[in-house]
Amino acid sequence: MRLGTEAAIELTGLRHPCVQVNEFQDGLMALLRYRDSDGSIVRIVCVMAIVLRDGIVVPGADISVELPPEPHHPLEYILDSHNPG
Repeated sequence: MRLGTEAAIELTGLRHPCVQVNEFQDGLMALLRYRDSDGSIVRIVCVMAIVLRDGIVVPGADISVELPPEPHHPLEYILDSHNPG
């Protein structure tokens, strides 16, 4: 993905949000999950990425997507001790 005119990232995997997101803003984790009609917790899926090229990204900047060469494969979940799945 290209973010603005300079920055670029590569999406590398999927993950469920963990409590570490609260380091960005207190209470953010609570906004990234909800309970469905059965009462089960539903987590909003997040993505992991690596920075390919840094740069300043401003609000309203254009975002463009460049797909990798085919064949395309779905991103897989990344598990860790904070994100047990």
